Amino acid sequence: MAEEQTHREEPSPAPQRRAAHRPEVPQAPSRLDQQAQALSELLKELLQPYHPQLGAAIDQPVVKVPLEHLMEAARVLKEDPRLDFNYFRCLATVDYLEFFELAYFLYSITHRHQVILKATCPYDHPVAPSLIPIWPAANWHEREGHDLFGVVFEGHPNMQPLLLYEGFEGFPGRKSYPFHEYEDW
Repeated sequence: MAEEQTHREEPSPAPQRRAAHRPEVPQAPSRLDQQAQALSELLKELLQPYHPQLGAAIDQPVVKVPLEHLMEAARVLKEDPRLDFNYFRCLATVDYLEFFELAYFLYSITHRHQVILKATCPYDHPVAPSLIPIWPAANWHEREGHDLFGVVFEGHPNMQPLLLYEGFEGFPGRKSYPFHEYEDW
C-alpha cells in the first residue's frame, strides 16, 4: 500500500482592503441585441447635451451622466416619446469608498426596453437631486439610500427614516461602517 503524502497549506494572510477604483461604464455593445443597440444609439443622440458615457451591462444599455445633469437626463428618458421610460424599477446606491454611484434601473412599458442611468456623487458630500418629480416611485428607494448610505436627495418631500429608527447612528450600508463581532448563544 502506497503511503499518502499530505500537503499542508499555510494559512493565507488576512485580505487587505483594496484601494477604491473608479468604475468604468462597461463597454460591451456586442452583448446587446439589435433593439438594445438601436436604443443605445438613440440615447447617445438625445442625451448628447448632458455628456453621456454609454456602455452596456449584460443585455441593457447603460448611460452615465455627470451628477449636475442627472435631473435633465432623467426628464428626457421619461418624457421623450421615443424612450418613454415610464416605469422606475429600482435605485441602487453603491459605495466605492471615494464616492457613491447611483444606478437607476428604468423600463419602458410602451416600448419594452430598459436602461440603467448612472451618476456619481462625492463621498464627503453625498448630495443628489431627488427624482421624485419625474418618477414618484423613487420615494422609498431614495429614503433607503439616505438611511443606509447617507446620500441626501435634495428636494425629497420626506427624508424620514425608512428602514432604521429615528436617531440611528451612522450608515450601515457604507463599507466603512463598523460591524462588531458577536456570537450566537
